[in-house]
Amino acid sequence: MISIEHEWTKNSDTGKETKYYPIYKVKIHEVTLREILILQSLYLCKSQLEIENLVRMQPNPKFFYKSFLEFDGANLLSMLAFDSGSMEALLNENNEKYFDPLYPIIYKNKITKKSGSGVYLSSAIDNALRANQVTGLGLILDYIVKF
Repeated sequence: MISIEHEWTKNSDTGKETKYYPIYKVKIHEVTLREILILQSLYLCKSQLEIENLVRMQPNPKFFYKSFLEFDGANLLSMLAFDSGSMEALLNENNEKYFDPLYPIIYKNKITKKSGSGVYLSSAIDNALRANQVTGLGLILDYIVKF
């Protein structure tokens, strides 16, 4: 788990007291064999419809919310934000039990530039806007407001 915390010091009768309050947390997961197979299947999809069908076929969508070191701390939900159908499947109310307000799934991800030299930061919101996915953007914003 990666945690960014705010430190503050308070003077009390017993001396100085230092406390830490978490501002932001990201939990990093290990990739399982099943998840590797899903990744391979995503790579082999030839259309957005095939990607959406693959996302909807998963009995447990938690995999798409996890952050992996192999993705530089990113999650698949942010990467799939170019497709409103996938966002609808992943952010619908049936999946609320998998959302953990302690660990956000919408945040800036480090993406390597196509040229291979350098990186830029991009979030699910940026990806949805870049792909003109107004419906997907609405779902992402609804998620942010709710959680």
